[in-house]
Amino acid sequence: MDTGKRLAEKMAEHTETEINTSAALIQLPPYNSINTRSWFIQLEAIFSARKVTRQDTKYASMVQALPASIVEEVEDILLNTPDQLPYTCLKEAILKRTGRSDEELIRDLFSNVSLSDRIPSQLLRLMKSRLGNNTMAEPILRGLWMDRLPPNITQVLALVPVETPLDVVADSADKIYSQAHQKVHQIETTKTTQRLEEEMTPATPELRDLKLSLCRGE
Repeated sequence: MDTGKRLAEKMAEHTETEINTSAALIQLPPYNSINTRSWFIQLEAIFSARKVTRQDTKYASMVQALPASIVEEVEDILLNTPDQLPYTCLKEAILKRTGRSDEELIRDLFSNVSLSDRIPSQLLRLMKSRLGNNTMAEPILRGLWMDRLPPNITQVLALVPVETPLDVVADSADKIYSQAHQKVHQIETTKTTQRLEEEMTPATPELRDLKLSLCRGE
């Protein structure tokens, strides 16, 4: 091997060492106990952007970001760090021991989500944002979304073909929601008008007497 090639390899090794050593200074995101998988996705993206490839560097960086509760959960691994693939081993242990099932995750994500004062399409966007990096089959999301809509809307949407894109269904739901609210507003306005008329009725004789008095110049 010629001197130039050996020098190039040494420089490459030195550069990689500098990159991996600087990983200890990386500001990692706080541990996400709600969605551990998403947290690891963030870590992998950061390591990739910083060109961190060494398992031991990833391992050390991750350990310093773990909360005390997780450290206790994987203490056996931390006390006996694997010689081979330490980062991967620790990652798999954390996911297995603390990660929640998809069913549990979905239930928690949507536990406090309701239509409230939103329109149907806003509710759908909120639910999609709650999913984050998680994926869900559209028919399942559609069912969970419709479960949170008023019966007068779901009864109409039940007639929409299942192959209709969910965003299109949401637009239809908005129109139904708007029409229903207009009818409610009209009914409330009518009731208010009737109530005012009823309240004015007892005063009618007094107004008549006042008008007669004015006409007589009294």
